[in-house]
Amino acid sequence: MKIKRILPILLLLFCFLFPLASCVDENPPDSSSGGEETEGLDVLLQDADQMRFETAPVIADAYVVNGVSSGNDSLDVNFGKEDVLEVKGKTNGNTLWRYTYLKFDLGDVTADSFDQVELELNCTFAENSSASLYVYRTDNDWTETGITFNNRPALGEKLAEASAVSTGKVRFNLTDAVEDARQAGAHEFSVVLSNESDPSRRLTFDAREKEGGKPAQLLFQSGISFRLDLPYDQGENPWTYARKIVNDWTARSAEILQIGTTGSEIAENNNAEYSDRVDAASAGQTSGDAVNDTTNYGVYPTRTLDTLSGYDYVNDETEQYDRYGGFQGGAKYEATGYFYTKFIDGRWWIIDPLGYPYYRVGMNAIQRGGTSKTISQSIEKKYSTVEAWAQGETDFLQDELGYNSAGAWSEYEVLIEAENPLSETTLLYFASRYASSIGSNTSTSGSTTFANGCMPVFDPDFANFCDERAKSIVEPYAESSDIFGWLLDNELEQSISMLDSFMGLDPTEEKNAYSYATVWTFLYDKLGTPYISSDNITDSLRKEFRAFLYDRYFDVAVNAVKRYDENHMILGCRFLPSCYKDEMVMKVAAYWNDIITFNYYNVWTPDAKLLADMHNWTNKPFIATEWYAKGMDMCEPGSGYTNKSGAGWTVRTQADRGKFYQNYALALMECKYCVGFDWFKMWDNDPEDLQTDLSNRNANKGIYNIYYEPYTELTDRMAELNKNKYSLISFFDER
Repeated sequence: MKIKRILPILLLLFCFLFPLASCVDENPPDSSSGGEETEGLDVLLQDADQMRFETAPVIADAYVVNGVSSGNDSLDVNFGKEDVLEVKGKTNGNTLWRYTYLKFDLGDVTADSFDQVELELNCTFAENSSASLYVYRTDNDWTETGITFNNRPALGEKLAEASAVSTGKVRFNLTDAVEDARQAGAHEFSVVLSNESDPSRRLTFDAREKEGGKPAQLLFQSGISFRLDLPYDQGENPWTYARKIVNDWTARSAEILQIGTTGSEIAENNNAEYSDRVDAASAGQTSGDAVNDTTNYGVYPTRTLDTLSGYDYVNDETEQYDRYGGFQGGAKYEATGYFYTKFIDGRWWIIDPLGYPYYRVGMNAIQRGGTSKTISQSIEKKYSTVEAWAQGETDFLQDELGYNSAGAWSEYEVLIEAENPLSETTLLYFASRYASSIGSNTSTSGSTTFANGCMPVFDPDFANFCDERAKSIVEPYAESSDIFGWLLDNELEQSISMLDSFMGLDPTEEKNAYSYATVWTFLYDKLGTPYISSDNITDSLRKEFRAFLYDRYFDVAVNAVKRYDENHMILGCRFLPSCYKDEMVMKVAAYWNDIITFNYYNVWTPDAKLLADMHNWTNKPFIATEWYAKGMDMCEPGSGYTNKSGAGWTVRTQADRGKFYQNYALALMECKYCVGFDWFKMWDNDPEDLQTDLSNRNANKGIYNIYYEPYTELTDRMAELNKNKYSLISFFDER
């Protein structure tokens, strides 16, 4: 192959300034023949305006057989009109060889020379999952309907080989042989396919007669090319590794796309119940720091227990709770010793370890102050020991406020030691911590972002990292009945442009090799051509790539957890809107997770239509794992509070926060597919703590202020609703 060497600065210029295209070599050169530690990959990095791409179609294809086939002597039988081509090596005890002959038309190829010419085949069957395949040059003196084993042209020079061909696309680099033929003035080019080294292993390929098939063709490509020399981790080169990942997605995606249901019920709200009114501004709309600021406030219809028509308020239903907070006042189901989900009479439920229906009401960030000195000092004044704090907060949340679960960022290792603890949940941070370990986590506020917008889930080392992390965090609690389930990550990258970001990676950087190979293998399979530029990339393709990326992420992360814990639920990665509003991503999540989690902001009242759509897409229950409102009555001059950070609503008072809590939670309880929610969070942001991320500063988000004083106008409303949760669900289901 003719390789052009280019200066690194020129390469980087093309990498970042032009639309990219690539031709991936699925069968790179065999590195065993040399003694070198690295194997070179022939890669084309091309500017679409300078690139040339042509094809030469197969104009004749047939296979020949030496021996008896279907009771007939096949030595003089022609197999040129079959829709499947066969290749098979010699079998011990008989002589049933099968060779496939292919002839291509070079006459319409216009360019004088090309950087690369590949033979592309579509393998439809591989006996014993794979077999070797050899490509030989042969004469053009044969016809499709006349060739037999006895009159076949002899095998010439071996041009290429592969040791393990499986079903799917197969390509061989034939650049030198095809270019030599063209230089000699040939208008036709013939090859023979053989696998004589694998007795009894048969391969089949699409013939040109097959309706809807993918017959053989020659691919001619030219552009800016360079040699990519990389050491291969785990004994695999990037293209082989990428092919396996893409094939996994191809095989699994058909099943994933079938996930879902139809006719999920949309809760029909009684608009008359939304008779209260609250002034509020969504995230980013509050323009002033003072409590009397009215800029951009809207008036939002609000429903509370006070306005709920026909509901008989229960003073306190907690006497009917079991130790996990499940409801003992009705039916009981199989007690497995762990939490699990069950669809009962049209509603999803969690079943607790004792077998009782359980609706999760969780509190995020139950912790001892983090980096805030003021909060830490306030806790030390109230509790003499860590154990006393854990027990005291558990009792307060359970007995006083009706909570039954500890959400993300809670000190689960301490809280789980309390008597009758909350059900515990923790974040495993697989993708974000792996990215940090390789210097690719660029997050500064809230959501997890990655260098170049590329979540590094295609790295081989990602699987090792997840395995080690699961072993250290998950395995010790594999048999604990107080673990609710495992959250894999928080607010991962969601952009529909992730495909474009991966396309822009510089493949000459060793750390990008596997991601680069994976994205181009994916694109080649989707588009059926190595001629890929920005014009080829549609939003539909971008969405499928995002789903493919999340499938890879869940495949690695979920299997890492399951290796060490088969008992507890997988709770997803707390999706952001672009993901939880996308049907394909949600179907992927449903395939891998027991419950889908999403952080649900920017709505005053949860959208019943969206919640029904989510269930139609997934047929799985979900939990709204993060939402809150901030009160402007904390933003007095000199307080340090501004309420400018974060994604939650801004309201005027703590009483309004309480009304928002009930309005939001009632809509979730009314939805038959939501099995719980987590409020964000336990403590206010400390205005003096500048070590937190930018999304958690100077804001009134907690049920406590930084001096350990609860906001009773908020917590009274929380307790009122939380202690009626099962009665409310029954009310909604019956009306």
